[in-house]
Amino acid sequence: MQNYIKITVLCDDIVEKPHLLAEHGVSFLIETEKTNILFDSGQGLAIAHNAKILNIDLKSVDAVVLSHGHYDHTGGMERVLKECNTAKVYAHPDIFQPKYRKLKTGKTRYIGYPKSLLKKDKSNFIFNTQPFWINKNTLLTGEIPRKTFFEKVPEEFYIKSGNNWAKDKLLDDQALIINTTSGLLLILGCTHSGLINTLRYVVELTGKKDFSFILGGTHLKNASNKRIDETIAALREFNIKKLVLSHCTGIPAFIRIREALGDKVSLSHVGESWQIAV
Repeated sequence: MQNYIKITVLCDDIVEKPHLLAEHGVSFLIETEKTNILFDSGQGLAIAHNAKILNIDLKSVDAVVLSHGHYDHTGGMERVLKECNTAKVYAHPDIFQPKYRKLKTGKTRYIGYPKSLLKKDKSNFIFNTQPFWINKNTLLTGEIPRKTFFEKVPEEFYIKSGNNWAKDKLLDDQALIINTTSGLLLILGCTHSGLINTLRYVVELTGKKDFSFILGGTHLKNASNKRIDETIAALREFNIKKLVLSHCTGIPAFIRIREALGDKVSLSHVGESWQIAV
């Protein structure tokens, strides 16, 4: 009987192992005794290639979790839905909103869910806005309250409705929690709601502050030193055994967090895997 959870990085921004591909995007495979969960699908450029190199059969995926609707997390869904056509897909309903990013030039760029899939059958999707149990040990956070004063929703994200534009509040941002005997396992996409907002909400939902393993993006790439310092100070509220930073965290933020919290902090790489006792 399998007595651990295995997590493998299928897509991420950094690669060191030969023959694998990196891209600006995230996809993690979480293998448990009963369920294989694919968390996000990257941009779609690397997932199939990397899965083949890593001897991972995407057809073995039982469930797909989408952290939010941006292209670097949903772009691989066309391939995923072909390979895993019976898998349930768990997501916030706002993932299909027409999401755009305003560039410094003033122009806008579409960064949403693949347009080719917007009119496809979604009968295998299960939508949640509130906390949702996938199984007895696996919980999706749903919408994450924004209470931490130094964590603001990024200004450059918009939703288009006809000829009108509205700020995207990114309510679809959510994280995945798995309860283990050694503490909580937390998987993050981009953490647009804020890392500390997310961690505090997880504590509120579970009543636990012990995290055996945290993996994912933290959207600190363009954060000020002041915000990073405030984040580091707040991280000390929690008992974190392992923090693996990824994707949109950015190297400067990673270095500052690593210097402050020590070797419990590392940087994610494509092809890396971990086994966590359950």
